[in-house]
Amino acid sequence: MKTCSINNIWRFALCLFAAAMISLGCPAADDTIHDKVDEMPTYKGGNDALMKFICDNMVYPKEAINSGTEGRVVVQFLIEKDGKVSARKVVKSVSPQLDAEALRVSKLINNWTPGKIKGEAVRCHFTLPFVFKLN
Repeated sequence: MKTCSINNIWRFALCLFAAAMISLGCPAADDTIHDKVDEMPTYKGGNDALMKFICDNMVYPKEAINSGTEGRVVVQFLIEKDGKVSARKVVKSVSPQLDAEALRVSKLINNWTPGKIKGEAVRCHFTLPFVFKLN
């Protein structure tokens, strides 16, 4: 009969633990989504270019004009390490029409420099307000 040393027991336990983590599908450390970063993501061309892009592409929904609906829709999205945008959602709603328009325009905005921590690009949340104001 073969005897097991303490080292072999620990190695076996470590292998079981690693196998369990892999089978559970634990996310890799680099898939972490950050809310705070050293360098915030920036739209290529800066804030002025972002505001111009939004103004050029946003269309006030006719239903909202007819009902006199105004307000600020806040959209949160995820900026990936490569600067692409994903996981858009409305976090402050005004009306279904204004929310839909803010989401539509946010889907067009994809030209970002990602956020960074210690100089390394990371995935992070970004929140952007869309203001709808009738003249």
